[in-house]
Amino acid sequence: MKDSITRKSITFFMLVTNRDCMFGDYGVKSFKKIYDKLNHSEKQHFKLFIYLNALTTKNLNEYAVKWAAYPYVQIFDNTEKIRTKNFVAGETITSPEGIDRVRDDINENYDELWTSELPKFNTDYIATVDADFEVLDAEFYFHLLLALQNPDCLFASTCYNETAYCFDSYSNRNMHLYERNHTWFCIYKKEAFELSERSHFYYEEIRDGEVHAFDSAAYFQNELRKIPGKKFYHLPNKYQANFIHYGAGSKNISINKSNISFYRKLMITCKIGPIRKWTNIKVVNLLNRIARKLISKTFKKKINSLSTERSKFIFNQA
Repeated sequence: MKDSITRKSITFFMLVTNRDCMFGDYGVKSFKKIYDKLNHSEKQHFKLFIYLNALTTKNLNEYAVKWAAYPYVQIFDNTEKIRTKNFVAGETITSPEGIDRVRDDINENYDELWTSELPKFNTDYIATVDADFEVLDAEFYFHLLLALQNPDCLFASTCYNETAYCFDSYSNRNMHLYERNHTWFCIYKKEAFELSERSHFYYEEIRDGEVHAFDSAAYFQNELRKIPGKKFYHLPNKYQANFIHYGAGSKNISINKSNISFYRKLMITCKIGPIRKWTNIKVVNLLNRIARKLISKTFKKKINSLSTERSKFIFNQA
């Protein structure tokens, strides 16, 4: 089955800032789990395009050189591009739809780069992947490719949220947040960028005094959802143990080189348990459930602290 679904060319777009490097180091390496399952011909059409976004010389020397050695990696360094700009963290960025948001740091923003760069790739599939996304088992990837075999399916992702009324911690507002196939691992067919004229920026409207919002890429996806007969896919729960997304990991200012290894192991264990493979699946599932509960309870205070920390982003502490 794998041979019949991996003949398409694909480019993954990973944006990496200075604060993403530690998580990105695990994420970039983890793509080898997919790459190693491809045959020689398929490997020629599988690319992880890493967009280095205003990295310091230190990080360029430490990470960029290392990542460039992977056969599936292509790197673009925007240092020269940044030198011609005068970006300021917290400054206003206005989307093509006229919606203002703030710049996350002194670099290019992911919304604007997804809008400008993704359509440029000349591959059958074009995907976004976060730097803090790590592949644990490649099986989920081939399942997504299988879903995309449906000619009507325009995009497929690991995760999805339906439309909900919720509180947004970044803006301190209640809002109607519209459905989105999450961007931390989302594969689009090339034609999607020809069918939707919307940007990947955050979008919102005020209706009857209430906020109706589309998170990054959701407004772009919403235009595609309006097309009759088109389909969209996300993974069933059984594949959730195949990957981990640390979730705005770069916003955790207390995570550093001395503790990231522990944090990574803790989060993986809390999600899927310490036991990966064993012949007796029922026993594995039982032991992992027990372990997850014990570990989550033991480190509950620390986990809650980190979750709260990344729900806000303080520019002057970056």
